[in-house]
Amino acid sequence: MRIHTERLELICCDHELLRTLIYDKTEFEKLIDIKIPEKFTEFGLPPLQYSMEKLADPGEIGWWTYLPVHIHANMLIGTCGYKGKPDKDGMVEIGYEVVEALRNKGYAKEIAQGLIKNAFRYHEVKIVRAHTLPEVNPSVRILKSCNMEFIDTIMDPEDGEVWRWEILKINC
Repeated sequence: MRIHTERLELICCDHELLRTLIYDKTEFEKLIDIKIPEKFTEFGLPPLQYSMEKLADPGEIGWWTYLPVHIHANMLIGTCGYKGKPDKDGMVEIGYEVVEALRNKGYAKEIAQGLIKNAFRYHEVKIVRAHTLPEVNPSVRILKSCNMEFIDTIMDPEDGEVWRWEILKINC
C-alpha cells in the first residue's frame, strides 16, 4: 500500500520492512532503492520498534508506520502514519515528522493531507485526530491548513498537556 501526493510517496510498512529499516538501514536502502538520511527520525527507534511489534498482527497493516519518500530525490524525508486501526467511534490518529533540513517546504502539510485523505477512504473512519504541543507552532499551522479544528486541551499520559485537533469525514 502506498499513498501518493504531489511530491511524495508514503510507503506503508509491514513487520518485515520495518524490521529491516530498524536493524539494517543499508539492506533497507537496497531493498526499497532509496537514500536514507543519517537522522531520518527525531524520535529515535523506540516508536518504530513499537510499531513493528503491532505490525506482527497482519490485520494492523496500513494503520501504523508509513515512510514519506521524496519522489524526485528518491530519499526518505521522515516518518508518519497512524496510531492504530480505527477505534469503536471510527477515529484514527495521525502523526508525522520531516527531517530538519527539509522543514518549511510544505512536506509536512502534504503528508498530513495524504494521511487524512487515505483514512477517509475507509467507510469505518469518521474522525481523524492529531495532537500538538499546547502552543502555536508549525504543526498547529499545518493542521489548521488541513481544515482540522482545535477541540480541547487534554492531559496525555505520555506527553503531558497537549492540544487535540480533529477533522470529521463530513467536513471533507
